[in-house]
Amino acid sequence: MEKIKTLFLHDFRAVSRNVIALVVCVGLIVLPSLYAWLNIEGSWDPYGHTNELKIAVANDDDGYKSKLVPVSVNIGERAASKLRESTSISYVYTTHDDAVEGVRSGRYYAALIIPPDFSQKLLGGLGNAHSEPATITYISNEKIGAIAPIVTDKAAESARTEIESGFTDALTEVGAGVLDEMSTSLDDPHLMNAAASLDSALTRGSTDLRGVSRHMKLYGDLITSAQSIVSSTSDLMNSDNSATQDAGDALNAASSGVHKLSGSVQSAGDTVDSALASTQSSFDTLGNAISTSLDSATTTAQHTSSDMRDLSGKVSSVASGYESLLSDMKAVQAALPSGAQSLLDSPIARIQNVVDTQRALQKHLDAAADAIDSGVTLSQDDRAAITSLVTQAQTDVSSARTELKGTLDAQLDSLSVSLDSVSGDTSAIAGSLQATVSQLKDVSASTNTSLDALKNDFARAQNRINLLADKLDAIHTSLSEALASNDLVTVRRILSANSEDLASFVAAPTTLDRTAVYPVENNGSAMAGFYTTLSLWVGAIILVAMLLTGSDQALLDSIGAQPRHAYMARLLTFSVFGFLQATLVGLGDLYYLGIQCVDPVRFMLTLWISSFVFVNIMYALTYSFGDVGKAIAVFLLVIQVAGAGGTFPVQMLPQSFQNINILLPFVHAINAMHETIAGYYGTIWLQELGILCVYLACALLLGLVLRKPVARANAWIIEKLESTKIM
Repeated sequence: MEKIKTLFLHDFRAVSRNVIALVVCVGLIVLPSLYAWLNIEGSWDPYGHTNELKIAVANDDDGYKSKLVPVSVNIGERAASKLRESTSISYVYTTHDDAVEGVRSGRYYAALIIPPDFSQKLLGGLGNAHSEPATITYISNEKIGAIAPIVTDKAAESARTEIESGFTDALTEVGAGVLDEMSTSLDDPHLMNAAASLDSALTRGSTDLRGVSRHMKLYGDLITSAQSIVSSTSDLMNSDNSATQDAGDALNAASSGVHKLSGSVQSAGDTVDSALASTQSSFDTLGNAISTSLDSATTTAQHTSSDMRDLSGKVSSVASGYESLLSDMKAVQAALPSGAQSLLDSPIARIQNVVDTQRALQKHLDAAADAIDSGVTLSQDDRAAITSLVTQAQTDVSSARTELKGTLDAQLDSLSVSLDSVSGDTSAIAGSLQATVSQLKDVSASTNTSLDALKNDFARAQNRINLLADKLDAIHTSLSEALASNDLVTVRRILSANSEDLASFVAAPTTLDRTAVYPVENNGSAMAGFYTTLSLWVGAIILVAMLLTGSDQALLDSIGAQPRHAYMARLLTFSVFGFLQATLVGLGDLYYLGIQCVDPVRFMLTLWISSFVFVNIMYALTYSFGDVGKAIAVFLLVIQVAGAGGTFPVQMLPQSFQNINILLPFVHAINAMHETIAGYYGTIWLQELGILCVYLACALLLGLVLRKPVARANAWIIEKLESTKIM
């Protein structure tokens, strides 16, 4: 240790007595900080200046006018006006040709072109469920610079967001404006015809919703029947001790599948299918229980008779559940349109076969119990008949399950489709029905932990549908009375009073609630981890490029120092420079740039540890391989800049970079810094520092132990390079 201290102090005195050396040392300490600060400041808020990007907007929209919308409406003009009010992007209102030419010449970064049929496709879709969607053409110039595609993509996203936001507002205003104009500027015949069309649509919508409500009740009854089957099947599967565990696991798996169903409409069919599946698997257990009981009949007749009657009772309970399901299926069939009722004939027949077979099995089990009580030994024919009925019951359930799965699923899917059929009549009805379909699909999105909860979801959905139908009926009643009495004043008042709500249905505005788990104030703070880590690595490369790794041999001989002493002494000198580099860049990040940092102390500690590891890696490579080691250090720099995932998520990188990502020191230094910048999760900070220490151990192993075996090869390489007289 004393020899290491002597060598280190010699280095310190040598530098402190040389002014030029001091100036160079100051430069070695400051350069990495400048590298980090300039990059972080340059990326501080690049998207905050998107308002300086010029995006051309060309409106070629011809407008739209129809019987439903009998006044000329130009949605494109309203959307363009909204865009021009934007403060996030500099939208320039111009012509089609100028927009295209401006993008080609570079005057505009991009252009939005609203086509002539924009309003027609948008508003024409109100009465046509199969209309084409309205589109806006976006063109951009990707030749502006190396980063131009990224900039234009950001502009495109901003434009799209602005279009959606402004366009939704425009639609709402248009809808309200159209109804207002209809109520004030239309002549009497046009007004009455439009009101009559709306009244007819309201009537059809209410009728369809009432039908959907009835179907929801029927499917709720199916859930009740399925619950009964699952319950009775559970009792049946407890009949055989030797098979109870395996059968119980199967039932639990089926029940768990039912509990996790999402989407109440589809859940009805899946629930019935799960109930049938549990019954099907239970008959294996039943067969084993019957065989066990009959085999012991000669020695324990009374006990066997009791078992047979118990099994008979459980089979009867299962059969009752299927009879309830059969009754509900017939009710569903009766509620279907006459042309579709035949679709359930085959499934109902299959369920009837299941009931008949189970009742026959029940009678045979009762008869067997009576015979055993009378002291009569069952014949092989009787046993074969019972076994055959068990197998037949299992087969019937399987057939019923297959038949029901296909047919019932098709009927349940049509339930949602029936809601969509009303949407083309009027904008108000369209918005309401689409919201209802969404409610039906999402009503069971929350965790349903039981079949009772699933039934409650059906009941709540049914109530929502009934409430919506009541609202439509109320509007229909008021409007139909006004039409019947030819009361134009009342018709105008009804249309004007609801214009805003109807327009909102057309626009269907949605909002996105953004919640950052680990919020970062700005892009500069988010990039600080990457650029700071990069500057520390660059600083270590500068050190090995400017400073000598070996000590003066005469000095070593004079104090009797070994190579290991020289290695550690000069490494200590490099580490001091690295510490000063990390301290300056860290303090500058925190107090000059003002990056976000939840834990400045650990942030600085992370920088010091990272710098110490990087310096050790650079020093070990250079000390062991000379100039070749410096080249390796630069190669690692290039690889890590591209593959560390500092600017883009690692999942977006090529597969080759993803494969080596976890092996790069950059990755773990950046991850540790991110923890101190944005917030901690578990022990990630300690884990990442621990991995960095593994790299430190590898560097020390190379420099102190493995250097000797490669020394001769390195000397030979240096000799060959020097022989060229240019290296």
